[in-house]
Amino acid sequence: MFRWVALAVVLAAACTPARVAPSRAGQATDEAPTGRAGDGVSESGDAPTTPWVRVRAPRDRALLESPARTLPGTASIVQVAASFPLRVTRVYVQPGDEVAADAPIVDVTSDLVLSAAAAYQTTSAALAIHERRLAELRGLHDERVVSADRVYEIDARRAELVERQRAAVATLRSAGIAPGASGGVLARGSITLHSSVAGVVRDLHAIVGEVHENGQVFASIVAGPSVRVEARFAQALGDGFRFEFEDLRGRTTPLGTEPTRTLDAGDEGGIYVWFDVPASAGLPPDAPGHVHATPVDRRYVEIPVDALAPSADGPRVMRRRGNATTPISITVVTASGTSAIVSGDLTTADEVAADGASLLVPVEPGGAE
Repeated sequence: MFRWVALAVVLAAACTPARVAPSRAGQATDEAPTGRAGDGVSESGDAPTTPWVRVRAPRDRALLESPARTLPGTASIVQVAASFPLRVTRVYVQPGDEVAADAPIVDVTSDLVLSAAAAYQTTSAALAIHERRLAELRGLHDERVVSADRVYEIDARRAELVERQRAAVATLRSAGIAPGASGGVLARGSITLHSSVAGVVRDLHAIVGEVHENGQVFASIVAGPSVRVEARFAQALGDGFRFEFEDLRGRTTPLGTEPTRTLDAGDEGGIYVWFDVPASAGLPPDAPGHVHATPVDRRYVEIPVDALAPSADGPRVMRRRGNATTPISITVVTASGTSAIVSGDLTTADEVAADGASLLVPVEPGGAE
């Protein structure tokens, strides 16, 4: 089993004043690594060198920012649509119009629906006649005036009419038309589609004369604000962060510190994160933007991902604090291809070796330490 050791040459550095007390120009900065470290040796005895970089507060947007959008709630947005073959005959609204509940949006005509309305009207009238005739025949049958075959014949016709009427009712109801309104539909020759809620017309897809063989979604009515935000981060951030949503106009909405739900995106990569927001925030549904994460845990700092060196006890880094060079264990909160947010005995006044693996090398049991 390999043991990981930090082969620091602090004593050797003490004999080299430039390494013990680097000049101001040789100190590490946030912008670029400076200075060289020779605080470890490989198994061959060669002395590797690596730059030192300053530990900084978390700011890598790849880790702390995610594309996001507001989601429509069950009452936030509704669509005005039809699922039957139709032709548009009239459009009542334009995008941006404010409409009341039950306001007309478009008129359409449909051979399928008009045929169903006609079938309902004719079968209803025929059924009324057959019901009266059947009642008469049953009375005559009881008096032995007519045969039972005559009663059965009328009853069979009545059953056929009931079946045809039920088929017509099913077509009418699927079109959103009450059977009792079928007479008005026949008289007008068209069907009016209404908004079920009060709101603002956001989208409109209706042109007079258009034919749609499979129906169409004609309008989206925004009836209220969004109450949930969806984001997709590269990795789960865990505790210790404060979140906010920013729309494309730069307006921000606090989301708190606890997501409502998270879900691994699987093969798509990343983590879906959902946040609930109060309706008073006034976020419109389907608005694009970003979710920003701000660390509230002061222990969180950012270092280059290459500064991490694996060990049996977890990741470590080579830290330089003043003139002391020490390998320390840390906890990785999240990481990308270039940066990592970690917690441990690190502050923004410290420096870490840019290439931790070159200084923290495995040694065979019984090998040189």
